Amino acid sequence: MALLMPVIILTGFFLMEHYLDGWLQTAVTPGIKELTLELCHRGKIKYNIPCSLLSDGQLCCLEVSDCWKLRVIASKARNLVRFILEGVSVKRLSLGETLQMKKLSLQRANLVCHARTELPSSMPNLETLTISSHYERVNTPVLPTRFVFLKHLEISLVAGWTFCPSYDYFSLVSFLDVSPYLENWLLNVSQEKYEASIGVEGSSQLRWMPEHLHGCLKSVKFKGFSSAKGLVELTCYILKNAKSLDRSPYTGHHLWLALKSLLCTQTALQRRSN
Repeated sequence: MALLMPVIILTGFFLMEHYLDGWLQTAVTPGIKELTLELCHRGKIKYNIPCSLLSDGQLCCLEVSDCWKLRVIASKARNLVRFILEGVSVKRLSLGETLQMKKLSLQRANLVCHARTELPSSMPNLETLTISSHYERVNTPVLPTRFVFLKHLEISLVAGWTFCPSYDYFSLVSFLDVSPYLENWLLNVSQEKYEASIGVEGSSQLRWMPEHLHGCLKSVKFKGFSSAKGLVELTCYILKNAKSLDRSPYTGHHLWLALKSLLCTQTALQRRSN
């Protein structure tokens, strides 16, 4: 009687490459549903996963993390529904057929603009999107393409001193207006430097966009909230158009910045309603 192990976890291996190849070829059978391979981070171990392990068309989830020297990821998996890339600075990423993708998590430079431009057409069935950009130089464009099924969105613009001070946070409205079923949005804008902030007296000069109701948006959370003009404008837009919003907490490294931002937002909304 065969013993079925749907999950295999290998961790801390010092084996030579050809031994590990042989073991994987024997162990990874059609009954295996999940494979976790964690090589020891000590030493100078190098390993290339055999493509034959992933070529049967059954691969649906792929997570790559902390592979510091990895430069190229090329996948031809036709049924990939979840892809997570963390702690890896690849120079070339090719996922092939991505129409089935439902959950995507990426960390790359200038990723926010790329995600808004390319993903609605290449991954039309996305339900969860997590993107982290360490240097966003181009504002998010306004395009007609839509995220029809997107429900959960997380955007991180955490860049320390390398952040582009001219970036317009208000341009992120482009994601909201094309995601009719979005329910949760987490925006992390923790920066060491912020774009020019506004005071209460400057709230009358805020930009306003036409109303666009977001009936499904229930939760919005900002991390690193500040009085940057674009953030205040974005907050006003959300509070005015998300009628079903249950909670919108704000957190920041500097409490006074968050309080100042809230005051600016309240003042702007009051002036708008008068």
